[in-house]
Amino acid sequence: MKRKRQVVIAFAAVAVLAAGYFVLRILPPKETAPPDTYIIQKSSEDLSYVTVALPGEDAFTIDASGQGQDHVYTVRDYPEEFQFDRLQLEGTFSLVSNLKAEKTVEKSPADLSAYGLEKPAAVVDVSYKDGTSDEILVGDQTAFADGYYIMLEGGDTVYTVDIYSGDKLKKNLYFYRDEPLIPSMAKPEEEINYIDLRKNGEEIEIKRDEKETAEPKFLVTKPREGEADGEYLQSNLFSPISALYTAGSVFLDMPQDLSAYGLSQGAARLTVSTKDGEYTILIGGTTEDKASYYVMREGSKTVSTVPSSTIGQILSVDAAKLVAAPEGETAKQ
Repeated sequence: MKRKRQVVIAFAAVAVLAAGYFVLRILPPKETAPPDTYIIQKSSEDLSYVTVALPGEDAFTIDASGQGQDHVYTVRDYPEEFQFDRLQLEGTFSLVSNLKAEKTVEKSPADLSAYGLEKPAAVVDVSYKDGTSDEILVGDQTAFADGYYIMLEGGDTVYTVDIYSGDKLKKNLYFYRDEPLIPSMAKPEEEINYIDLRKNGEEIEIKRDEKETAEPKFLVTKPREGEADGEYLQSNLFSPISALYTAGSVFLDMPQDLSAYGLSQGAARLTVSTKDGEYTILIGGTTEDKASYYVMREGSKTVSTVPSSTIGQILSVDAAKLVAAPEGETAKQ
């Protein structure tokens, strides 16, 4: 009986092994991800400078010096009074030193114009410390607008890169500028002491109530006096004012004619006094597509743009609604 049981167990084991072998034979082999393809693969430490040329604009060059954490990035031949965002400059060096292809599209293409590479949207010259260089040609977006066609000058292969990489390679000089209109304010109701808004011949003036209270209070002194409606003040002035720290994008340095941007005499003015200082923002006209307003900090040499949603909120402040209704009365609608 014992021997019979051993024979049965042996047959069962053989059957299991046979079934496993059969399954392995009919299943497709496990797919492995193909190795990444890099158009350029270097260490960012190997780079000396990057030059970006865009159609219709002056080329600009980003230089790198130092090593590791002590890397210093500067824009060549640009006035030192203008500040640049170090993280954005560093990010471009990191991108071009390890430029990864999403797909290999075609080798030895007969017609570069099919990819927008005959007249590139950007030409990025990557120069290395050993004296060699690569020139990146940025073409059209792909059919589904999820990437860009890319090729190296002198190369024979067209690739695609992801949309972020392609967009970054096409950025102009002002993308890298760092010119906040006002300081960062986590809690504007605690940091703002005074607001003066002049628009369309009207002046609205708001001051912090100096009396100690559990919650910050503000007083409207122009055009009519009264305690400010805290909720209206927060949503229609404090919120868009604090957004100015990140909402502004540099449009032009050293403008020759401010009237072209509606920033000459007669422009709306917003003055904000905080614990860090006083800032006056001139508000001009809208961009051609109406998506943004031209703005400029008084004393600056830079014209920026701010989304119309932010500036529009400030310009639409209603002085009548700003003053809180006396107790027992309904606020004006």
